[in-house]
Amino acid sequence: MGVVSNPFVLAGMAILEKVSYAAMHGGVALSPGIRKGMLKGPGAGKDIAMIPNGCDLDIFKPGKTDAKRQFKTACRAS
Repeated sequence: MGVVSNPFVLAGMAILEKVSYAAMHGGVALSPGIRKGMLKGPGAGKDIAMIPNGCDLDIFKPGKTDAKRQFKTACRAS
């Protein structure tokens, strides 16, 4: 995204991320890609749940009566 460009701030953010992942007992990811990233490095072996935020219109359709079943299917697939 490039919003933060100061190399010292970026290094500090990277350290904070690694320390946070190493100290956590478990976590929540909003997408399969985020979960995959969390499971690398210090987050390896931790319990990471993937809970989608509901913006994927291929999975979540307004007014759909079987939304609960679709949600469970989508969560099992990841």
